[in-house]
Amino acid sequence: MRKKAHFSLLIDHALPLTLAAAVLALASFGDVTQGLLRYDRTAIGNGEWWRGLTGHLVHLNSTHLALNLIGLVLCAPLVGAGLRGIKGVAILCGAAAACSLGLWLFNPEVQWYSGLSGVLHGLLLGGALGLPSHQRRWRGIIGMLIIVKLLGEQLIGPSLSTQNLIGYAVVVDAHLYGAVGGVFGWLVYRQVRNWYTCPRHR
Repeated sequence: MRKKAHFSLLIDHALPLTLAAAVLALASFGDVTQGLLRYDRTAIGNGEWWRGLTGHLVHLNSTHLALNLIGLVLCAPLVGAGLRGIKGVAILCGAAAACSLGLWLFNPEVQWYSGLSGVLHGLLLGGALGLPSHQRRWRGIIGMLIIVKLLGEQLIGPSLSTQNLIGYAVVVDAHLYGAVGGVFGWLVYRQVRNWYTCPRHR
């Protein structure tokens, strides 16, 4: 029974742990990966489309990296069960794609961007929606907290303390786009799952 519980816990933490390992590995190369992989509007316009995905894995400095790693650590116990397997991958891809696409379409003033915070908002909100039904109350609490945070950022602006910590402006719109993308990824996953499990499609 204990081995089964440990295995279940490992599965719940798999996606956040994998992301943490990826960002740490890239950070070990220093500023090289920042220049090559960050979201860069000019470079993407010149065909380097992959930056729309890899830009979420590189960070401005060690403080920026640490803050996002803390977010990943929190993701695991809070919504890890909602990020299992293909569901988690769908939420992750939706958050990353929506974050970059939103910046490209609606924020032309943002010439470059890096960091996992937009994706983190998508993982938290999408993961909360993906939690099992017996955790419905917890799902609602997490979802409401994220929505209140997003609304506050849109109405008031970014946290000055966070900006002072990392030494750069916080692009709060990326948080909104990532959250919307995480919800979209969860909806797509649920729709495909429902279609696949429907008896008439078996």
